[in-house]
Amino acid sequence: MAAPRVTVSAVQDLAFGSVIPGVPITIQMTDADAGQYTVANGTGRPVVVQITFALPSTLADGSGQSIPISFSPVSAGFSPTGSLADVVPFDPRIPQSFTIDRKTTARVFLGGTLQPISGQTPGAYTAAIVLQAN
Repeated sequence: MAAPRVTVSAVQDLAFGSVIPGVPITIQMTDADAGQYTVANGTGRPVVVQITFALPSTLADGSGQSIPISFSPVSAGFSPTGSLADVVPFDPRIPQSFTIDRKTTARVFLGGTLQPISGQTPGAYTAAIVLQAN
């Protein structure tokens, strides 16, 4: 029997904008700058998927400077319909299982926090964040 056909797509990267030295930045999972992913169930039946994030511990600016990034127990959210109206918060550091109805596209949202030090180099910092659904 073939495995359920579930696909994951990145819709939008988690974006903190330009870092200002000494000014913390928190993006909530419901904010416009939150990361967004779709998890589509292409099968004719509901499936249970385990959502797992590969999260960085730092972001980098490309010139050797880095900044720590952290995630809280409510930094991520799962919406079985793709809407923020029915989002279920979860901890992105811990794999979570969710049910996706047949022929449905769910959405996963991700926020986080940066704590730049007072001497932090201003600018944009990035890192790869990977979402897997098995």
